[in-house]
Amino acid sequence: MKSLAADWGRDYKLLGMCDSSAAIGIIGRKGVGKIRHLDVGMMWVQDLRESGGFEVKKVPGTMNPADQLTKYLGAGDVGKGVEMLGMEFRGGRAERGVEVVEGWRSKQ
Repeated sequence: MKSLAADWGRDYKLLGMCDSSAAIGIIGRKGVGKIRHLDVGMMWVQDLRESGGFEVKKVPGTMNPADQLTKYLGAGDVGKGVEMLGMEFRGGRAERGVEVVEGWRSKQ
């Protein structure tokens, strides 16, 4: 996304939101340290952070939109996540739906 924005003449700094102190610690160091099972192909994240192109911020899991479908959250927290993503709940039924036509399969 950052590269695409740069193609359009916009310069954005990436912000990663994470609720894992361990992940933030791994991103903040240089190299694997004492971690045994870390794919060295993922070390580019450390380089990006070090060069200033990426920042990591610790947030509670309830305030991280990426966690919406990975944890049990109450209705209030789900509502906050939906708002953070710029979405909204709507009642009722859709005005239009998919029309099923008989014989829709292509003949082979």
